[in-house]
Amino acid sequence: MQLIIKYFPDITNKNIKLLIKMQKIYSFWNQKINLVSRNSFNKFYINHILHSLSIAKFILFKNKTDIIDVGTGGGFPGIPLAIIFKNCNFTLIDSKKKKIKILKIIVKKLKLKNIKLYCRRIEDVKLKFDFVLGRAVNKNIYKFYKWSNKNLKNTSIHKINNGIIYLTGNSIKNNYKFKNKKIIETKINKYFQEEYFLDKKIIYISR
Repeated sequence: MQLIIKYFPDITNKNIKLLIKMQKIYSFWNQKINLVSRNSFNKFYINHILHSLSIAKFILFKNKTDIIDVGTGGGFPGIPLAIIFKNCNFTLIDSKKKKIKILKIIVKKLKLKNIKLYCRRIEDVKLKFDFVLGRAVNKNIYKFYKWSNKNLKNTSIHKINNGIIYLTGNSIKNNYKFKNKKIIETKINKYFQEEYFLDKKIIYISR
């Protein structure tokens, strides 16, 4: 938790307590269902919380921003970001019923009112959002873009256009498939010093 405070010195005491509570809840449920890799659980704050919050370094979501976390898995990056951005609306989807069922319990225990959870694939979602989030959901980021680009609103309330924000270790610069799309690749070790982030990137693709 000291790492979170180090990189986010303005974080509120309430949010610190929520993140601590979150770790304890995950510790319990991860023994029953593999929400996150058990091998990485001893680095929960770095590998999962801090990695998710790197997006908060890339962009400060304005109040009432609508965000969807596609293939949320164990609830990342959606849940940590929903804690930080309490005035934004988060929709988390995943095709695995068991995970969504447990995530609903976790969200209820954390009393997060700004999260909705659905067992769905993005291809079946008709709603529109300001940003689509992904965390290595699919190795083929172009497919991810094709599936979810339809879910982006036309009008942006941020300085950058609505788009996809994707956490990955891969690079897509100079990819001809994204011709005429604005792409920003940001190395996460620009924000965080830990070795885990050396090959991690945030990739933004405009709608």
